[in-house]
Amino acid sequence: MNFQRGVYIKILMVLILTIPTLRVGGQSVLAAAGGVDSKQNMTLEWTLGETFVESLTTPEKWYTEGFHQPKLSARPFSTSAGGYDIKIFPNPTQELLNVFIKTPEVEDLKLTLVDVTGKTIYTQKVPSGTSEIQLRVKHLSEGMYMLSVVSTKGFRINSFKVIKL
Repeated sequence: MNFQRGVYIKILMVLILTIPTLRVGGQSVLAAAGGVDSKQNMTLEWTLGETFVESLTTPEKWYTEGFHQPKLSARPFSTSAGGYDIKIFPNPTQELLNVFIKTPEVEDLKLTLVDVTGKTIYTQKVPSGTSEIQLRVKHLSEGMYMLSVVSTKGFRINSFKVIKL
């Protein structure tokens, strides 16, 4: 009888100690730091504490190891600010990035592509009246880039987060 009672007590202790660690539901992360910040047309999500993350891609899917997995979509991203209408597509991209531009004024623009370290990768003057530009990005490393559209007067019209697969 005492033996059975001891076994039951041990089983009960194991259950009591393991059930709180079993969870079904949303993701939970233990990390040194992290956060989310959203402004108008951009969201920045970051997590500090995961040293190595590997991403694998197939033509149909993108798999990321680890807990921070951003949602990506492949529809045109458009903004209209001050009468400017700028769209980029596809994003994420592998070879070409299309930039569609409608301007309220007759003026030249400048496109600048910058990597995550702040290094300028590409700059191109866009003559007034140009409505479509294709940027070749096949040679770029996989990762995130920022594409900025700036007026000749130096005003930033808009910036886009571009994902290169």
